[in-house]
Amino acid sequence: MITFCILGDMGSGNSSQIKVSESLSKNIKENDVKFVCGLGDNIYPAGCYNINDPQFKIKFEEPYKKIPNKIKFYMCIGNHDYGNYWDQTFRNCSNNQIEYGIESQKLGKKWYLPGNYYTFSKRQGNTTIDFFVIDTNLDLMSESLKNEQMKYIVKAIKASKSTWKILYGHHTFISIAGHGNSEPELYRYLRKLFRLGIDIYFNGHDHNKQIIETKIGKKVIPVVTCGTGGKVYDDKLNYDNVKKKSKLVWHAETLGFGTLFCTKSKLRLDMFNENNKLEKTYSIHKSKIKRKSIKTKRKSRK
Repeated sequence: MITFCILGDMGSGNSSQIKVSESLSKNIKENDVKFVCGLGDNIYPAGCYNINDPQFKIKFEEPYKKIPNKIKFYMCIGNHDYGNYWDQTFRNCSNNQIEYGIESQKLGKKWYLPGNYYTFSKRQGNTTIDFFVIDTNLDLMSESLKNEQMKYIVKAIKASKSTWKILYGHHTFISIAGHGNSEPELYRYLRKLFRLGIDIYFNGHDHNKQIIETKIGKKVIPVVTCGTGGKVYDDKLNYDNVKKKSKLVWHAETLGFGTLFCTKSKLRLDMFNENNKLEKTYSIHKSKIKRKSIKTKRKSRK
């Protein structure tokens, strides 16, 4: 079995992040978690302007110091990681997180981010997972970077022979929360990748938890939002964002993270709140090509 966690929008440096980090650390020990998928907005409010920025220590190294360095955080880039992109004097600082990731790996530490986009693989017994990590900030990326990323990821997905193919980035595809559904360009971009055989998509950006099933061609793909690592949700919900061919399975406006348990035939997602309490269990059964939602004591709010 391959076990890992998902966590997004974590780098606030405030009490919310600390609370989640403590529960994450406990969960990692309890479930023998091997690594973490970071879903972007790693450092609020505007990234870091050099690799020696103290925010790396305050908003990452310190909050997760109880987690051993062998537990890697495979990060992606969120919109806030690009810097003050809302300012006229905007200077893209996302590369500083990439350089920090490269230096972190040289030192045997946790932060892993070798580029704007990359892939990595995990194997345990007869179970294999290929992860495809992308930069979803299309509005902040150059045309050449967008095209290079698409070409690289498409080739990697097509070449993959793994049991599970997992795609993740920062921005939402479908969401009932404040940021809503993706802009047209990103919608087309993600949809093209989904069609290549992706089993599930993870994202952050909205500061709540959601599981939405959407049908792409003949396949139902779960879209999981987990942007609850460091900021409390404080916006309205819009259920009309879930259109035809999609279904809202569950949502919660609590802080927390997700833990996944993967075998050759089954991928199970457990959602936890900031107190490490189980809120929801959701499963995909590969062999039977069906989706099953398992209810827990907490019910979805209509």
